[in-house]
Amino acid sequence: MSTAQSKLSSIRRAVAALITALAVFGATPARSQPQTSGNSIDYTYIQPPFTSSVANCITVGPDGALWYTDLYNGIVRMTTAGDFTAYSVPTPGSNPQGITTGPDGALWFTEAWANQIGRITVSGEVTEYPLPVFGTLGNEPWNIVAGPDGAMWFAENNNANIGRITTSGQVTQFPTGTSSDYLTVGPDNAIWFAGYGGVIGRLTTEGALTSYTAPTPNSWPDGITVGSDGALWFTEFSAAKIGRITTQGAFTEYPLPSSDNASPAPQAIASGGDGALWFTTFIATTGARGFWRMTTAGLLTEYGVVGGYSITPGPEGDLWFTGPNDGVTLGKLPACGTGLRASFSDGTLTMSFALGTDFASNFTVEMAKGAGQSGTLASRNIGPVTPPATFTLTKTGVADLGVVRVTSRVTAADSVRCVEWMDINTSAP
Repeated sequence: MSTAQSKLSSIRRAVAALITALAVFGATPARSQPQTSGNSIDYTYIQPPFTSSVANCITVGPDGALWYTDLYNGIVRMTTAGDFTAYSVPTPGSNPQGITTGPDGALWFTEAWANQIGRITVSGEVTEYPLPVFGTLGNEPWNIVAGPDGAMWFAENNNANIGRITTSGQVTQFPTGTSSDYLTVGPDNAIWFAGYGGVIGRLTTEGALTSYTAPTPNSWPDGITVGSDGALWFTEFSAAKIGRITTQGAFTEYPLPSSDNASPAPQAIASGGDGALWFTTFIATTGARGFWRMTTAGLLTEYGVVGGYSITPGPEGDLWFTGPNDGVTLGKLPACGTGLRASFSDGTLTMSFALGTDFASNFTVEMAKGAGQSGTLASRNIGPVTPPATFTLTKTGVADLGVVRVTSRVTAADSVRCVEWMDINTSAP
């Protein structure tokens, strides 16, 4: 493959990063403003035992292990205990990207720079299927999903096609009018994809196409997934927003907060076992990367974790992600956000929370006085917890205490897994 082809995706990402600020300040006003909270979380970074490693996309295989694509090592299998096995891809330098489990019990992956779709069994046997070439740079297949029709569907970011390949290797390509990186199967059994510029597309398995334009022009939709509310959620890389679209085409956009005039560009997104959306961000001006959680109601939480390129819910409820290629190759964190919410009205402080993870043995909530004050207004220790579980803690007679911090704390095996908090002002306006 040519040097131009190998650099094309990097160029597209760089262009998107350069126009992030312009898109943010010139964007259509968002329809919904998310609440913001803070937290700490118990996370782990993992470095594979390879001389060089650049992990791309990650998924859970049919054998319960994690499988991911690696620029230098082909296809890698990793157990949750940290045992690694690498399988080389027959075509050197093919740059494996998307990977997922197919209906035939094998894993299917894309080879972006070789213009091929690959298949690997859990025992490591690899088969490659060349794609019909469109243009001088090839198709550059990127993300891949198992369709509801028993075939595999993939996005091509060098041309305006969505591809389909049967488990026997027969390829069909559907023109869409826009190139794309990521796609998913919607709750309506259609293929939904995030198109360059600002298009969210819907493609039936028969090839019927519907295109929807996001409210913010040139928002550059990137990752896309299905939320627990039955809508499609996507990242808007150049607009610093998270988007939501119903299967009927109704949009909502959630802007991400900026700091020091730097706006985070969201990239990968996945639906966690806690019912929330988890996504990663990148700030072009500083190179900083982040990991965030958003409930389907719009409650937004930023985590102090170096987020990366791809996210998948693991077999044990944790979230696994590939690193940003700056010393962090893989990572995991517990999807133990509590959906914390708090409000203050007429002297009554109320916090509510909905735990969604299976591994929590104890769950503690408290309301504490703010800076310069001591004492706990109310607390409750709940455990063990069997999710899903929803609780409410209320304190009456609260007035003029300034900022009050409400906190939820999830523990497992006597270890704090995550802490989520919100600050509420109880002073009179």
